[in-house]
Amino acid sequence: MKTTVSAVLNSETLVSCWKVTRQDGTTFGFTDHDADLEIDSVTYMAASGFSRTATRQSADLNPDNLDLQGVLSSAAITDDDLAAGLYLGAEVWHFQVDWSDTAAGKHKLDYGMIGPVTRNRNGFVAEFYSLSHLLNQTIGRKYSKDCQHVLGDSNCGIELEPSDWAASTAVSALDAVKPTTYDGKRYVCTTAGTTGATEPTWDDTVGNATVDGTAEWTCYAAYTYQGALTAVTDNQTFADSSRTEADDYFKYGILTWQTGNNAGLEMHVKAFANTGGAFTLLAPMPFEVQVGDTYKVSVGCNHKLKLDGDSWGSSYSGDCRVKFNLENGGNAVNYGGFPELPGNDTVLAGPDL
Repeated sequence: MKTTVSAVLNSETLVSCWKVTRQDGTTFGFTDHDADLEIDSVTYMAASGFSRTATRQSADLNPDNLDLQGVLSSAAITDDDLAAGLYLGAEVWHFQVDWSDTAAGKHKLDYGMIGPVTRNRNGFVAEFYSLSHLLNQTIGRKYSKDCQHVLGDSNCGIELEPSDWAASTAVSALDAVKPTTYDGKRYVCTTAGTTGATEPTWDDTVGNATVDGTAEWTCYAAYTYQGALTAVTDNQTFADSSRTEADDYFKYGILTWQTGNNAGLEMHVKAFANTGGAFTLLAPMPFEVQVGDTYKVSVGCNHKLKLDGDSWGSSYSGDCRVKFNLENGGNAVNYGGFPELPGNDTVLAGPDL
């Protein structure tokens, strides 16, 4: 973004502009001028109804306060995009230019991101968070009994969905793949080598081995599953009768829609019932859920190694040890919490007399 100003901007011809870049990479430009402006190859639309409230800025580190308002009739800002959360966390540049000479440069006013968006029948209001907002966030690790890692990230070490099998590829022990045709399993390399020229016939019985070129794979239950809905109660509750996993096996997992009105969107799973394969999401999906919609869903993790009642040592029964106790003998080595941390009752208790 050009930040130099070649001359004093004329206050009589100053207009405000906002450059909004959503998290999906789509960029929009808006201005309160009465005609579109072309600046650095971005068209800043005037016919958008885009406006702002008064800005409160201070010399201290308190977050700046600004509301961005727009009219949903704009071709760029649609109700569906707002409902899908595409503007949440979008990057915003706020600046002024001289509409009669945009080459004179920009007067930067603020930079930040869009927070929660409130929608109503006539328009929307989006909170704007300046960079100083980040100073209010906790940075660093906290001492907690529960794991602080995100399931599937580099700290956790669990690979939720391995890559597809590939021909004539060198593989190492503990590498994981999934067949090019989904079978609900994943295969972990137990003998390093080079895969064959053609995909093997996978032995999909958990614990059995499949020879593949000079490599060998062992079958394990998957961490990510696919399916299609067979019944729908509402946009938050639905079922896939083919699911046979235990109650709450997918609790805390993430369900991502592959087809249907919500394709590409995701939501955390609040509960899962073995009876009928019933899912309950943490919140309703923004668009209608229908029978036949396909999805992917990852297993959930309660972020615990030790549950109440577990004795000290190897009998821990939290998800990190039980649900993810597969090819690497348990993921406890990567646990991001402190299971033996005393609770408040212990800390506040007086001495035994």
